[in-house]
Amino acid sequence: MRTAVIVSAYKRYEYINEAIKSVIFQTKKPNEIIIAIDNPKILKIPKTNIKIKIIERNYPEYGKAIAKCLDEVDKDIDIVMFLEDDDLFRKDKIEKIVKYFKNFENVVAIHNSQYPIDKDGKKIETEYYAQEYQPKTNIVIDLNNLYTLYKEYPFLHHNVSSFSFRLDILRKYKKLFKIFHTGIDTFLFFIGINEGKVLHIKDKLTYFRISGMSSIILEELKNFKAFKKKKIKQLCLTYKYLSAWKELSKIFTNETCKKIIDEKIFRSEFYLYIFKDYLKKICRDKISLPNFFNLVRKTIKYKKMNILSKKECLKFLLLLIFSKLFKKITMEIVLRYLFSKFRLEKL
Repeated sequence: MRTAVIVSAYKRYEYINEAIKSVIFQTKKPNEIIIAIDNPKILKIPKTNIKIKIIERNYPEYGKAIAKCLDEVDKDIDIVMFLEDDDLFRKDKIEKIVKYFKNFENVVAIHNSQYPIDKDGKKIETEYYAQEYQPKTNIVIDLNNLYTLYKEYPFLHHNVSSFSFRLDILRKYKKLFKIFHTGIDTFLFFIGINEGKVLHIKDKLTYFRISGMSSIILEELKNFKAFKKKKIKQLCLTYKYLSAWKELSKIFTNETCKKIIDEKIFRSEFYLYIFKDYLKKICRDKISLPNFFNLVRKTIKYKKMNILSKKECLKFLLLLIFSKLFKKITMEIVLRYLFSKFRLEKL
Protein backbone atom coordinates (compact mmCIF):
# COMPACT_ATOMS: atom_id res chain seq x y z
CA MET A 1 0.00 0.00 0.00
CA ARG A 2 1.30 3.44 -0.96
CA THR A 3 0.93 6.18 1.65
CA ALA A 4 0.98 9.98 1.87
CA VAL A 5 1.06 12.28 4.89
CA ILE A 6 -0.45 15.78 4.87
CA VAL A 7 1.30 18.11 7.33
CA SER A 8 -0.16 21.55 8.02
CA ALA A 9 0.98 24.68 9.85
CA TYR A 10 -0.14 28.30 10.00
CA LYS A 11 1.58 30.97 12.12
CA ARG A 12 2.97 28.27 14.44
CA TYR A 13 6.51 27.10 13.81
CA GLU A 14 7.91 25.90 17.13
CA TYR A 15 7.31 22.18 16.51
CA ILE A 16 6.79 21.85 12.74
CA ASN A 17 10.30 20.54 11.95
CA GLU A 18 10.03 18.01 14.76
CA ALA A 19 6.66 16.89 13.35
CA ILE A 20 8.11 16.41 9.85
CA LYS A 21 11.05 14.42 11.25
CA SER A 22 8.61 12.07 13.00
CA VAL A 23 7.23 11.23 9.53
CA ILE A 24 10.57 10.98 7.71
CA PHE A 25 12.13 8.62 10.25
CA GLN A 26 9.29 6.08 10.27
CA THR A 27 10.02 2.34 10.26
CA LYS A 28 7.96 2.28 7.03
CA LYS A 29 8.51 5.44 5.01
CA PRO A 30 5.59 7.20 3.34
CA ASN A 31 5.72 7.55 -0.42
CA GLU A 32 5.11 11.26 -0.20
CA ILE A 33 4.75 14.12 2.27
CA ILE A 34 2.72 17.22 1.43
CA ILE A 35 3.36 20.25 3.64
CA ALA A 36 0.96 23.21 3.69
CA ILE A 37 2.61 26.15 5.48
CA ASP A 38 2.51 29.94 5.31
CA ASN A 39 6.28 30.37 5.81
CA PRO A 40 8.27 27.62 4.01
CA LYS A 41 11.58 29.35 4.81
CA ILE A 42 11.53 28.06 8.39
CA LEU A 43 11.48 24.42 7.27
CA LYS A 44 14.57 22.32 7.97
CA ILE A 45 13.88 19.04 6.23
CA PRO A 46 16.44 16.23 6.64
CA LYS A 47 17.85 14.65 3.49
CA THR A 48 15.47 11.93 2.34
CA ASN A 49 14.37 9.98 -0.73
CA ILE A 50 10.72 10.56 0.16
CA LYS A 51 8.86 12.73 -2.34
CA ILE A 52 8.08 16.05 -0.64
CA LYS A 53 5.74 18.75 -1.94
CA ILE A 54 5.40 22.14 -0.26
CA ILE A 55 2.28 24.26 -0.66
CA GLU A 56 2.56 27.88 0.46
CA ARG A 57 -0.67 28.90 2.16
CA ASN A 58 -1.43 32.54 2.93
CA TYR A 59 -4.75 31.82 4.61
CA PRO A 60 -5.69 30.39 8.03
CA GLU A 61 -8.56 28.12 6.92
CA TYR A 62 -7.53 24.56 7.77
CA GLY A 63 -10.11 22.85 5.57
CA LYS A 64 -9.05 24.89 2.54
CA ALA A 65 -5.42 23.81 3.13
CA ILE A 66 -6.44 20.12 3.22
CA ALA A 67 -8.41 20.51 -0.02
CA LYS A 68 -5.33 22.03 -1.72
CA CYS A 69 -3.15 19.19 -0.43
CA LEU A 70 -5.59 16.56 -1.72
CA ASP A 71 -5.16 18.08 -5.19
CA GLU A 72 -1.43 17.38 -4.91
CA VAL A 73 -1.61 13.78 -3.69
CA ASP A 74 -0.37 11.35 -6.36
CA LYS A 75 -3.13 9.27 -7.97
CA ASP A 76 -1.49 5.96 -7.07
CA ILE A 77 -1.61 6.69 -3.31
CA ASP A 78 -3.86 4.35 -1.32
CA ILE A 79 -3.81 5.78 2.22
CA VAL A 80 -3.61 9.40 3.43
CA MET A 81 -2.70 10.38 6.99
CA PHE A 82 -2.80 13.80 8.64
CA LEU A 83 -0.36 15.50 11.00
CA GLU A 84 -0.82 18.88 12.68
CA ASP A 85 2.25 21.03 13.28
CA ASP A 86 2.51 20.44 17.04
CA ASP A 87 1.76 16.68 17.06
CA LEU A 88 4.07 13.74 16.32
CA PHE A 89 3.79 10.25 14.82
CA ARG A 90 5.04 7.28 16.80
CA LYS A 91 7.96 5.84 14.82
CA ASP A 92 6.00 2.76 13.69
CA LYS A 93 2.66 4.48 12.99
CA ILE A 94 2.66 4.10 9.20
CA GLU A 95 3.75 0.46 9.43
CA LYS A 96 0.94 -0.30 11.91
CA ILE A 97 -1.73 1.59 9.97
CA VAL A 98 -0.92 -0.19 6.70
CA LYS A 99 -1.20 -3.56 8.45
CA TYR A 100 -4.60 -2.64 9.88
CA PHE A 101 -5.91 -1.55 6.48
CA LYS A 102 -4.74 -4.84 4.97
CA ASN A 103 -6.40 -6.85 7.75
CA PHE A 104 -9.62 -4.82 7.68
CA GLU A 105 -10.34 -4.42 3.98
CA ASN A 106 -13.90 -3.21 4.62
CA VAL A 107 -12.95 -0.11 6.67
CA VAL A 108 -12.59 3.26 4.96
CA ALA A 109 -10.82 5.02 7.83
CA ILE A 110 -8.80 4.31 10.97
CA HIS A 111 -8.70 6.40 14.12
CA ASN A 112 -5.91 5.63 16.58
CA SER A 113 -5.53 6.51 20.26
CA GLN A 114 -3.02 9.12 21.45
CA TYR A 115 -0.27 9.79 23.97
CA PRO A 116 -0.65 13.28 25.50
CA ILE A 117 2.66 15.18 25.65
CA ASP A 118 3.62 18.54 27.14
CA LYS A 119 5.36 21.47 25.41
CA ASP A 120 8.73 19.73 25.85
CA GLY A 121 7.52 16.48 24.28
CA LYS A 122 7.35 14.56 27.56
CA LYS A 123 4.47 12.14 28.08
CA ILE A 124 1.78 13.33 30.47
CA GLU A 125 1.04 10.35 32.67
CA THR A 126 -2.32 11.56 34.00
CA GLU A 127 -5.20 10.67 31.68
CA TYR A 128 -6.51 13.73 29.90
CA TYR A 129 -10.17 14.38 29.07
CA ALA A 130 -10.22 12.94 25.53
CA GLN A 131 -8.60 9.66 26.61
CA GLU A 132 -11.34 9.07 29.16
CA TYR A 133 -13.96 9.17 26.42
CA GLN A 134 -12.36 6.94 23.77
CA PRO A 135 -12.69 3.12 23.65
CA LYS A 136 -9.86 1.16 25.26
CA THR A 137 -10.24 -1.70 22.76
CA ASN A 138 -10.22 -2.01 18.98
CA ILE A 139 -13.71 -1.57 17.60
CA VAL A 140 -15.33 -1.20 14.18
CA ILE A 141 -17.86 1.65 14.12
CA ASP A 142 -20.71 1.94 11.63
CA LEU A 143 -24.28 3.25 11.56
CA ASN A 144 -25.51 0.24 13.54
CA ASN A 145 -23.49 0.93 16.71
CA LEU A 146 -22.63 4.60 16.20
CA TYR A 147 -25.22 6.20 18.48
CA THR A 148 -24.61 3.88 21.45
CA LEU A 149 -20.82 4.24 21.16
CA TYR A 150 -20.94 7.99 20.69
CA LYS A 151 -23.06 8.47 23.82
CA GLU A 152 -20.47 6.50 25.81
CA TYR A 153 -17.38 7.84 24.00
CA PRO A 154 -18.01 11.42 22.79
CA PHE A 155 -14.34 11.82 21.79
CA LEU A 156 -14.41 9.02 19.22
CA HIS A 157 -13.36 11.63 16.65
CA HIS A 158 -10.62 13.34 18.68
CA ASN A 159 -7.49 14.74 16.97
CA VAL A 160 -6.95 15.20 13.22
CA SER A 161 -3.44 13.69 13.51
CA SER A 162 -4.99 10.38 14.58
CA PHE A 163 -6.97 9.80 11.36
CA SER A 164 -5.93 7.73 8.32
CA PHE A 165 -8.15 7.44 5.24
CA ARG A 166 -8.43 5.71 1.91
CA LEU A 167 -7.67 8.42 -0.67
CA ASP A 168 -10.68 7.75 -2.90
CA ILE A 169 -13.02 8.50 0.02
CA LEU A 170 -11.36 11.83 0.85
CA ARG A 171 -11.44 12.99 -2.75
CA LYS A 172 -15.24 12.65 -2.81
CA TYR A 173 -15.43 15.33 -0.08
CA LYS A 174 -12.62 17.58 -1.27
CA LYS A 175 -14.78 20.62 -2.04
CA LEU A 176 -16.60 20.34 1.30
CA PHE A 177 -13.36 20.63 3.30
CA LYS A 178 -13.25 24.31 2.29
CA ILE A 179 -16.35 24.99 4.41
CA PHE A 180 -14.62 24.01 7.67
CA HIS A 181 -12.19 26.21 9.60
CA THR A 182 -12.54 24.21 12.83
CA GLY A 183 -13.92 20.78 13.71
CA ILE A 184 -11.95 18.98 10.96
CA ASP A 185 -11.56 15.86 13.12
CA THR A 186 -15.35 15.66 13.56
CA PHE A 187 -15.87 16.15 9.82
CA LEU A 188 -13.39 13.34 9.07
CA PHE A 189 -15.15 11.00 11.48
CA PHE A 190 -18.58 11.52 9.92
CA ILE A 191 -17.13 11.13 6.41
CA GLY A 192 -15.90 7.70 7.47
CA ILE A 193 -19.23 6.70 9.01
CA ASN A 194 -21.20 8.03 6.04
CA GLU A 195 -19.05 6.03 3.60
CA GLY A 196 -18.84 2.76 5.52
CA LYS A 197 -16.91 1.61 8.58
CA VAL A 198 -14.35 3.34 10.81
CA LEU A 199 -11.90 1.27 12.83
CA HIS A 200 -10.90 2.78 16.18
CA ILE A 201 -7.71 1.19 17.50
CA LYS A 202 -6.31 1.24 21.03
CA ASP A 203 -2.71 1.60 19.73
CA LYS A 204 -1.40 5.03 20.72
CA LEU A 205 0.25 5.98 17.45
CA THR A 206 0.05 9.77 17.79
CA TYR A 207 1.69 12.10 20.30
CA PHE A 208 -0.90 14.82 20.95
CA ARG A 209 0.68 17.98 22.37
CA ILE A 210 -1.07 19.82 25.17
CA SER A 211 1.25 22.73 25.93
CA GLY A 212 1.52 23.54 29.63
CA MET A 213 -1.15 20.95 30.51
CA SER A 214 0.20 20.00 33.96
CA SER A 215 0.66 23.55 35.26
CA ILE A 216 -2.70 24.69 33.87
CA ILE A 217 -4.61 21.84 35.52
CA LEU A 218 -2.88 22.38 38.87
CA GLU A 219 -3.70 26.08 38.79
CA GLU A 220 -7.34 25.43 37.85
CA LEU A 221 -7.73 22.80 40.59
CA LYS A 222 -6.65 25.29 43.23
CA ASN A 223 -8.20 28.43 41.85
CA PHE A 224 -11.82 28.95 40.80
CA LYS A 225 -10.89 32.30 39.23
CA ALA A 226 -8.37 30.59 36.92
CA PHE A 227 -10.96 27.96 35.98
CA LYS A 228 -13.62 30.63 35.33
CA LYS A 229 -11.22 32.71 33.23
CA LYS A 230 -10.38 29.72 31.02
CA LYS A 231 -14.03 28.70 30.57
CA ILE A 232 -15.03 32.22 29.53
CA LYS A 233 -12.06 32.44 27.15
CA GLN A 234 -13.17 29.18 25.51
CA LEU A 235 -16.67 30.50 24.68
CA CYS A 236 -15.59 31.89 21.28
CA LEU A 237 -14.08 28.55 20.34
CA THR A 238 -17.27 26.76 21.45
CA TYR A 239 -19.26 29.11 19.21
CA LYS A 240 -16.98 28.33 16.25
CA TYR A 241 -17.46 24.61 16.87
CA LEU A 242 -21.22 25.19 16.98
CA SER A 243 -20.97 26.70 13.49
CA ALA A 244 -19.06 23.60 12.33
CA TRP A 245 -21.73 21.27 13.77
CA LYS A 246 -24.40 23.24 11.91
CA GLU A 247 -22.52 22.72 8.64
CA LEU A 248 -22.27 19.00 9.42
CA SER A 249 -26.05 18.85 9.85
CA LYS A 250 -26.47 20.01 6.22
CA ILE A 251 -24.09 17.36 4.87
CA PHE A 252 -24.84 14.22 6.88
CA THR A 253 -28.58 13.73 6.85
CA ASN A 254 -29.04 10.03 7.61
CA GLU A 255 -31.08 9.45 10.77
CA THR A 256 -28.30 8.24 13.10
CA CYS A 257 -25.76 10.93 12.20
CA LYS A 258 -28.43 13.64 12.34
CA LYS A 259 -29.54 12.51 15.79
CA ILE A 260 -25.99 12.91 17.16
CA ILE A 261 -25.32 16.18 15.34
CA ASP A 262 -28.65 17.78 16.36
CA GLU A 263 -28.09 16.83 20.00
CA LYS A 264 -24.60 18.34 19.90
CA ILE A 265 -25.98 21.55 18.39
CA PHE A 266 -28.68 21.75 21.06
CA ARG A 267 -26.27 21.22 23.98
CA SER A 268 -23.85 23.81 22.56
CA GLU A 269 -26.64 26.33 22.01
CA PHE A 270 -27.95 25.77 25.52
CA TYR A 271 -24.49 26.21 27.09
CA LEU A 272 -23.77 29.36 25.06
CA TYR A 273 -27.22 30.81 25.84
CA ILE A 274 -26.46 30.58 29.57
CA PHE A 275 -23.19 32.49 29.01
CA LYS A 276 -24.27 34.70 26.13
CA ASP A 277 -23.50 37.95 28.02
CA TYR A 278 -19.87 36.86 28.37
CA LEU A 279 -19.83 35.57 24.79
CA LYS A 280 -20.98 38.90 23.34
CA LYS A 281 -18.22 40.73 25.24
CA ILE A 282 -15.31 38.59 24.04
CA CYS A 283 -16.35 37.32 20.59
CA ARG A 284 -15.92 39.46 17.49
CA ASP A 285 -18.26 37.30 15.41
CA LYS A 286 -21.90 38.22 15.10
CA ILE A 287 -23.68 36.02 17.65
CA SER A 288 -26.81 34.15 16.62
CA LEU A 289 -28.42 31.85 19.21
CA PRO A 290 -31.96 30.54 19.75
CA ASN A 291 -34.12 32.58 22.11
CA PHE A 292 -35.58 31.37 25.41
CA PHE A 293 -38.78 29.96 23.90
CA ASN A 294 -36.98 28.07 21.13
CA LEU A 295 -34.69 26.40 23.65
CA VAL A 296 -37.68 25.43 25.82
CA ARG A 297 -39.34 23.85 22.77
CA LYS A 298 -36.13 22.01 21.85
CA THR A 299 -35.71 20.71 25.42
CA ILE A 300 -39.22 19.25 25.43
CA LYS A 301 -38.74 17.86 21.90
CA TYR A 302 -35.53 16.00 22.85
CA LYS A 303 -37.19 14.59 25.96
CA LYS A 304 -39.96 13.15 23.75
CA MET A 305 -37.29 11.69 21.43
CA ASN A 306 -35.56 10.09 24.47
CA ILE A 307 -32.39 12.05 23.75
CA LEU A 308 -32.76 13.79 27.11
CA SER A 309 -33.76 11.91 30.24
CA LYS A 310 -36.60 13.19 32.41
CA LYS A 311 -34.03 14.41 34.96
CA GLU A 312 -31.98 16.24 32.31
CA CYS A 313 -35.07 17.80 30.80
CA LEU A 314 -36.17 19.17 34.17
CA LYS A 315 -32.67 20.47 34.92
CA PHE A 316 -32.44 22.23 31.54
CA LEU A 317 -35.88 23.83 31.90
CA LEU A 318 -35.11 25.09 35.40
CA LEU A 319 -31.79 26.53 34.27
CA LEU A 320 -33.47 28.32 31.37
CA ILE A 321 -36.10 29.85 33.64
CA PHE A 322 -33.54 30.77 36.28
CA SER A 323 -31.28 32.29 33.63
CA LYS A 324 -34.15 34.38 32.31
CA LEU A 325 -34.76 35.80 35.80
CA PHE A 326 -31.25 35.89 37.26
CA LYS A 327 -28.60 35.86 34.52
CA LYS A 328 -25.46 36.57 36.57
CA ILE A 329 -26.39 34.23 39.40
CA THR A 330 -27.13 31.41 36.95
CA MET A 331 -23.80 31.85 35.18
CA GLU A 332 -21.98 31.73 38.51
CA ILE A 333 -23.92 28.64 39.68
CA VAL A 334 -23.14 26.76 36.45
CA LEU A 335 -19.45 27.70 36.63
CA ARG A 336 -19.26 26.59 40.28
CA TYR A 337 -20.90 23.30 39.35
CA LEU A 338 -18.46 22.74 36.46
CA PHE A 339 -15.53 23.63 38.74
CA SER A 340 -16.57 21.10 41.42
CA LYS A 341 -17.10 18.44 38.74
CA PHE A 342 -13.68 19.20 37.26
CA ARG A 343 -11.99 18.86 40.67
CA LEU A 344 -13.71 15.54 41.35
CA GLU A 345 -12.54 14.14 38.00
CA LYS A 346 -8.93 15.25 38.43
CA LEU A 347 -8.28 14.64 42.13
